[in-house]
Amino acid sequence: MKKLSIMLVAFVTLGLSSCSSDDNSNDNNTTASLVGKWEFSQKGYIVDNIETLQPYSHTTGCGKDYIEFKSNNTFEDLWYENSNTGCISESENGTWSQSGTTITTTYLGGSPETIEVVTLDATTLKVKDTYLEDGQTQIEITVFKRM
Repeated sequence: MKKLSIMLVAFVTLGLSSCSSDDNSNDNNTTASLVGKWEFSQKGYIVDNIETLQPYSHTTGCGKDYIEFKSNNTFEDLWYENSNTGCISESENGTWSQSGTTITTTYLGGSPETIEVVTLDATTLKVKDTYLEDGQTQIEITVFKRM
């Protein structure tokens, strides 16, 4: 979980899914501030213009995984794991910036990554990450709820 896109994939647990169409209307709702703690809520993909989301699977018995965007343009990406001594938290830090509907994150020692804001309001952050994998374009969707 060295990069936001890897972390978004790493915690996906397949379960019941909900589908909705992606009409590409680009109705990005960005009326709120990104600053704050955002708990992972749902994860999915867009395939053939169909968005499929599944509940995000937090580690049972531990706290909620989250990312916190701080007002000084740094962030903390925190997740929990079980160990033989109980829950442990791990985190990585970096910097972030936002320009319109684009968020750029850079983990310490890493390269900048950009994601598109689909929705940003008082309670919900929904982002879209488009990337190439094995020569195929992949579109990941992650939904966060404000903590």
